[in-house]
Amino acid sequence: MAITEKRTALVVNGTSAPAVVTLPESGCAVWGIVIVPGSFLNDVDGNYLREHGNPFSARPHTYKDLARQLAGEGCAALRYARGGVTTLDKDQAAAHRHFPDRTAVVAEAVRVLKRKSAEKLKRGGPNQLADIK
Repeated sequence: MAITEKRTALVVNGTSAPAVVTLPESGCAVWGIVIVPGSFLNDVDGNYLREHGNPFSARPHTYKDLARQLAGEGCAALRYARGGVTTLDKDQAAAHRHFPDRTAVVAEAVRVLKRKSAEKLKRGGPNQLADIK
């Protein structure tokens, strides 16, 4: 199944994190899935780079592969970076290191996924993500 990818950003509490929404080409997503990164500082593809502050460098592109496989099965997926985050407001960004802020990032990811899915679906097909709050 063909897919579509859209680059975007998650802007939360003084930071902007790169993100990518991967959609089935049909625009008819069965599920919406947010791929939440793990402990190390990754890029949107799931690579761990020294320039992001990691003690090692690895390019497994796990999150990109997973998102594309999910889209190939009819799911919309959003993946985002923990490395390469831009600070927009220094005071607000200080909170970005704490768990409550991480939940705010995931909530924003769900909103962005819903919005980007809706943009794609304006061209046809039912929007099964419309019920996401």
